[in-house]
Amino acid sequence: YNKHAEWELLRYASATGIQIQGGLSKLLNHAHKVLGIRSLVTYANLNWGMGMGYQKTGFEFRKD
Repeated sequence: YNKHAEWELLRYASATGIQIQGGLSKLLNHAHKVLGIRSLVTYANLNWGMGMGYQKTGFEFRKD
């Protein structure tokens, strides 16, 4: 965990077989506009995916 980040997103997931187009981006935009979140750290479990959604929304990969 990065102590310099305001918020930590522990898990972003959807139900099996459900895919929400742009869901992560919509969640992050809402968090920024409504809650005023400026810095956030999150993680990707590579057993379930490659974390591409995070890269598409502008997250920076730090370490594996």
